Amino acid sequence: MAISGTTLEMQATFASKAALDDAVARLGQAGFDRADLSVPSLGGELNAAPPKIDTDQRQGRTLVTSMAAGVGALAAAGVVAATGGAALPMVAAAVLGGATAGGAGGLATSAAKMSEDHQMATSAALGELVLTIHLHDPASGARAEDILRAAGATDCTTINRDVTHAA
Repeated sequence: MAISGTTLEMQATFASKAALDDAVARLGQAGFDRADLSVPSLGGELNAAPPKIDTDQRQGRTLVTSMAAGVGALAAAGVVAATGGAALPMVAAAVLGGATAGGAGGLATSAAKMSEDHQMATSAALGELVLTIHLHDPASGARAEDILRAAGATDCTTINRDVTHAA
């Protein structure tokens, strides 16, 4: 069974990623929930776009990497202690190999980030860099528009979107 209804959204267009980032920060400071913000797939259908905030993604990757490194360090310390230090050269070699692999992963992430930045800059130049905000009530739309325009939005449009959710 599907549940149908409408949702109120505001779409704002930005001429630069810096202006979009400023708008996200201002909206957060004004009490808007980051879960209600999304940057639709560039050039794609708005309904298909997952929420995407660069800072959240970077923090998530950092958290996962740090947790993995911490677990690995504890495991290595346990092996060295259990062998009375005899395994220290092997553990040191494993740490060096892990650092090398981590560096390669960092380079791959940097390359992907550069590609994403280029795509966002291209979209901004074409006037296609859009921030979508889910509004919980019409009054929040006026507040959001003031904030977006102060951050440099070139266009703000309120939309009543038909939605269908599977129950």
